[in-house]
Amino acid sequence: MRSFPIEALLRPAAEIQVGLTALFFSVLVFAFPHYFFLQPMAANVIAAGFFIVVVLKTHQSFRVLNYRRQLKSRIRWTIELKSLKSKFDSLLIGRGFEWQAKHVARLSDARSERGVRFLGVQSQAAMGGTPLLHGVGQCDTSQDTDIRLSSVSRSGNLLVLGTTGTGKSTALQYWSVQDIVRGDPVIIFDPKNDPDVLISAYQACVASGRANEFRMLHLGHPDGSDQYNPIGRFERVTEIANRVTGRMSNDGDSAAFREFAWVYVNTISRALAGIGAAIDYDSLLEHSRDLTGITALFLGKKAGKGFKSHFLRLSSLKRNELTAGARAGLREYPSEVIATVRAYRDSEPEQDPIAESLIRLLNVGPTHLEKLIQSLFPFLERLCTGPSAWLLQSAPVEGARTFDWESVIAEKGVVYIGLDALTDADVASAVGAAMFADLTSLAGKRYNEAAATGSPISQPIRIYADELSELLGKEFIQMVNKGRGAGLCITAFAQSLFDVESAIGNPAKARVVLENFNNLIMFRVRNEQTAAALTDGLSEVTIQTQMVVSSTQDNPNPDTDIDFTSSTQIRLGEQRVPLLSAADIKQLPRGECFADLEGGRIVKLRLPQIVRDAENLPQSLNAMVRDMRSRYRSSERWATFNYEVPAPPDA
Repeated sequence: MRSFPIEALLRPAAEIQVGLTALFFSVLVFAFPHYFFLQPMAANVIAAGFFIVVVLKTHQSFRVLNYRRQLKSRIRWTIELKSLKSKFDSLLIGRGFEWQAKHVARLSDARSERGVRFLGVQSQAAMGGTPLLHGVGQCDTSQDTDIRLSSVSRSGNLLVLGTTGTGKSTALQYWSVQDIVRGDPVIIFDPKNDPDVLISAYQACVASGRANEFRMLHLGHPDGSDQYNPIGRFERVTEIANRVTGRMSNDGDSAAFREFAWVYVNTISRALAGIGAAIDYDSLLEHSRDLTGITALFLGKKAGKGFKSHFLRLSSLKRNELTAGARAGLREYPSEVIATVRAYRDSEPEQDPIAESLIRLLNVGPTHLEKLIQSLFPFLERLCTGPSAWLLQSAPVEGARTFDWESVIAEKGVVYIGLDALTDADVASAVGAAMFADLTSLAGKRYNEAAATGSPISQPIRIYADELSELLGKEFIQMVNKGRGAGLCITAFAQSLFDVESAIGNPAKARVVLENFNNLIMFRVRNEQTAAALTDGLSEVTIQTQMVVSSTQDNPNPDTDIDFTSSTQIRLGEQRVPLLSAADIKQLPRGECFADLEGGRIVKLRLPQIVRDAENLPQSLNAMVRDMRSRYRSSERWATFNYEVPAPPDA
């Protein structure tokens, strides 16, 4: 069949008739050779020849019938989470086949009127979409091929797009579990609190003997969570102010207030670092409300000789004597503050830029200063209040573990971050942004150390960011832009391009973000603009077409018996069509996707349905999962998870 110009698999299996006829003659010649005047040896040879035709035609007919069956059905693929093994450095992203011109031709044939006659009207099953897209690749092999993405290609980052309930969460679980089993450091950001993602990560750690390496920070469920200080680790102290004020409004007149808030926080951070104090959101809020405390501590440490005697002398002066020559703003403070500043000056200390910055802020005056930094307080208050505020503190809490990115990477740990964006989007966004900034800072350190020693970074860091619209900001963009050289391997999930554009607020900048993802996987989407991210730039392919031409012609000659002539022709031609269209992507069933991998390699994929058990769950995690399930809503029902949370054992 492959020698014909047109493949024509969607047709009646005419080979069955030829095979039955050959089988009849094979038996007849073998059983009754004398009817054909044949010697036994010659009869056996001829019978064998007929039987070869039977085998060949049977194979061809089965291929035609099997192809028709594959176009009308879906192959179920399930996998047990505890059975997942990762023997390769590459990632098994799914099973499928490379999308080529022959698949485009088969799909066009199946969608034609003739194809509908053979296949009937496609019913919309629970998985939605059409089985044609994957069925056109099933006649070449008995089963799908494992599609892997090499570690080198993954370093170029991976973006996954798809509307709600099409398979993104299952993809996150399937891929992250492989990385966990392989032994890589894995960090999962989950703004929407998907309990299945949490359970998959934990059970993968247990199955691979890494339960002690599992860390979890959940803003919506602090009980059982670990502590993490988003601003406690930095390479430059200015990073703290960037992380704190990065999500403050920068529109119109707010820009000036944001800049002053940055200077204010940066000065306090430098002072705390200068005296060796711990820096967290609580300490910043405390000293932001009252700048005099950190000023007195820092000036007392940096003052020259005789500071205490100068302070005691100035404290005994009357108010009007003490404030003589002081700035108007400084006069608004209590006498003790003014005496501290004057005693510092009188002690003739060495010039210290941090001390001068603190004094300049005091000279602004408490009333005016409070107006300038008013927008800072609500932000810090959100992070320092509520049941989960202690998770972001530097002071250790009894029974809770602490972690930072440097220790997680060194130990090849696994971290699940539940940001609880549905409850408080502002806090989730701020904490996520601070974490990304911390990761970017660590990436810069890793890159500089590798450059200094000349040794390559061999250990990749697998980062999964679900619901990209909740996390996207300049911090995430910097991490994507600069993280590759430090081993950061980012896999991001979003519903559409509009999510990225709305989060950034600029279509051009959104395209810049997308350009930093060298690999793209697309589940079903609802708009052509998102589908165009995959289909634009793909080359056209040539497919063979056929056209039936029928004509009749009258004969005007009365001297002949021929009144008219007729003819019927089948003409073969070629047609240039897109390799992939937006309509194809909009008809994908749940759990199936197209992928653009490694620079233009278009692949049709399907993902497995994951089956998990309910073993090895601590009591605290059980309680958390129960609450997460009661509040989590998802339309992703195609993957039936055989998982029930057991009741906690009696205490």
